[in-house]
Amino acid sequence: MDGIGSEGSEGQVLVIGATNRPHALDAALRRPGRFAKEVEIGVPNAQGRLDVLRKLLRKAPHVLTEAELLQLANNAHGYVGADLKALCSESGLSAFRRVLKKQPNLPDRKVAALVKITLNDFLQGMNDARPSATREVAVDVPSVSWSDVGGLENIKLKLKQAVEWPLKHPESFTRMGMQPPKGVLLYGPPGCSKTMIAKALANESGLNFLAIKGP
Repeated sequence: MDGIGSEGSEGQVLVIGATNRPHALDAALRRPGRFAKEVEIGVPNAQGRLDVLRKLLRKAPHVLTEAELLQLANNAHGYVGADLKALCSESGLSAFRRVLKKQPNLPDRKVAALVKITLNDFLQGMNDARPSATREVAVDVPSVSWSDVGGLENIKLKLKQAVEWPLKHPESFTRMGMQPPKGVLLYGPPGCSKTMIAKALANESGLNFLAIKGP
């Protein structure tokens, strides 16, 4: 890379690198003149997942409504583009198996004409095509809501302001120059609803919930 653009070269070679472990790279590669420009491509949000799903399903036979697509995008927490592509494949297989189960003696040509991917096929496919980053751990969005947490109104308001509001109204917070916190520590004696509050916060904010037992 050091020789690109030197000795009279017009610099018509551009090197683009890609990695999922940037911190494992040799620091020399990240010096100015080498990979000086870094662009993070993160995990897509619900709108990003919706856009990816629309593109993946443009040529796929499906009967999903726009509302069902939105529901699917909201449920697919942690899925990146490759995960969503795998999910579409699994959903197609689910639809194929469903048709064959009902009419096992149909010729392939007629089976293909009957295959239409449904929302249930996608929900079934999620059991097999999990997000690549969370396959080794149990991650879910809890069913606990704020209404399940008795009292503690002041605590709930503080958590809404710190976590839920910035996620639901990102443009307003960006316009005001406000940065949400990177983490929140709940402390108190055993049995005071810390875990339930964390689950409710995750659910109401549309976040994944991963419980880790610490020392």
